[in-house]
Amino acid sequence: DDASNYKFLEIYYCDNDNTYNSVRVESPNGKNVLLSIQYPYQNGVTYIKSCLISISGKQITPINYSSMTIRSGQAPTIANSNYCYIRKVIGY
Repeated sequence: DDASNYKFLEIYYCDNDNTYNSVRVESPNGKNVLLSIQYPYQNGVTYIKSCLISISGKQITPINYSSMTIRSGQAPTIANSNYCYIRKVIGY
């Protein structure tokens, strides 16, 4: 189906560690949307995983993505990795 047919899209996604998040987008066709998951892990480690997507017609396409691992007392580790996986899209 085409994104222009919907007033809202809800995008459900997860990361490679099976942590879930969602975003609701109003008038989604032609928009760029940030998918992001941030959470504290253990022993002072925090993960941030983000992906910028484009919604156009029948396609959702990644534009840019990155991941960052923050460890207490250390410099952050940044990678050009896409760990955001779309699981479900609901339009209404």
